[in-house]
Amino acid sequence: MVAGLGDGQSAQLGCGITAPGSAYLNLGTGIVSGTFSTRYASDVRFRTLAAGIPGGYTLETFIGGGTYNIRWFVEKFAGVNPQVFGLDLSPEQVLEAAAAMLPPGSEGLIALPYWTGALTPYWDHHARGALIGLSGIHGKGHVYRAILESLAFEQRFLTTGAEDALGESVDRLIALGGGSRSPIWCQIVSDVLQRPVEVVREPESTCLGAGVLAAAAAGIHPSIQEAAAAMTGTSRTFVPEDTAAAAYDGLYAVYRDLYPSLRDLFARLSAVRE
Repeated sequence: MVAGLGDGQSAQLGCGITAPGSAYLNLGTGIVSGTFSTRYASDVRFRTLAAGIPGGYTLETFIGGGTYNIRWFVEKFAGVNPQVFGLDLSPEQVLEAAAAMLPPGSEGLIALPYWTGALTPYWDHHARGALIGLSGIHGKGHVYRAILESLAFEQRFLTTGAEDALGESVDRLIALGGGSRSPIWCQIVSDVLQRPVEVVREPESTCLGAGVLAAAAAGIHPSIQEAAAAMTGTSRTFVPEDTAAAAYDGLYAVYRDLYPSLRDLFARLSAVRE
């Protein structure tokens, strides 16, 4: 019998992360990112789990609405039907093509991605999504790109917060989950966070992490670390583009002030609804 892992710890092993300095970034329905630490730490900016490696810890940040926010826009508002034009594409692929034609910052449109409330570090169930800067020039591609950018801004906020709390830097992100199949989103994340984003070779890397642990337990590899090194890998790397990264720096400074400016209004709105 081999004791298993939770999905976050499995994702960590499936991404080959067995030492500090790297973080997995699961671009799923919710966005979960975690780094490995050899010391215990507790903070509102992350949740602390036992890691898959004895004596280690998995420190996770969590955005409740990830691809959930994107799916909401596609289903409720986008109104994109590629089949009408005989295109063998998904609505997301069409919207990504439109978003790719726009500059960083979606021409002055910024989103706050709290469709499902705010988790780390605010833990505010009253928080909600917002679009700031709407004007007559904005269309579906702008909103789609603004949502992608907002999730990258929020991840930068969470990642740098965890770095500050730990006193340890995260030098690379390893992306997995459905969102990792989006080249434009991975590039935006790399530009906003100003660090490389590597995409896993195995799409089901969370499942692979459980296999890594089992392989070490069965003696196929001498240790968990060696099993992870032998069984995992990445297929593509996105690196920050200087011009885009500089543009996002200014936009991020605006983004950081959105929630603090709206926090009291969210609470008031919730009270009125109730």
